[in-house]
Amino acid sequence: TPVQQKLERNTNLAAKLQSRLPAGTDLNTAAAGFRNLGQFVAAVNVSNNLGLDFTTLKTAMVTDGKSLGQAIQAQKGTTVDATQQAHTAERDADTMIRSTEPKAKKPSTGRPRQ
Repeated sequence: TPVQQKLERNTNLAAKLQSRLPAGTDLNTAAAGFRNLGQFVAAVNVSNNLGLDFTTLKTAMVTDGKSLGQAIQAQKGTTVDATQQAHTAERDADTMIRSTEPKAKKPSTGRPRQ
């Protein structure tokens, strides 16, 4: 899937996410089914930060079609502001993705060096 392909290219991000998933979790299997990389990273972060079961969270999002906020609410009930947690996780996911992306080479100006 596109999410899995992006993780293969961004090994720094893959390593960070792997460390946040339960031991023995296959990263490619965990990423399967998510609409985009940001959604997957946010789900991993929420699972890690709130102590939620990742597999249950993934099922709610991928299989049941719930938003991240709805999936959080389903597991945590009223003990957490699910909307705020989802927004924070999505913002953190974007930052994490950007900070781990390989730097693109600067395009050549076409002028010879002197």
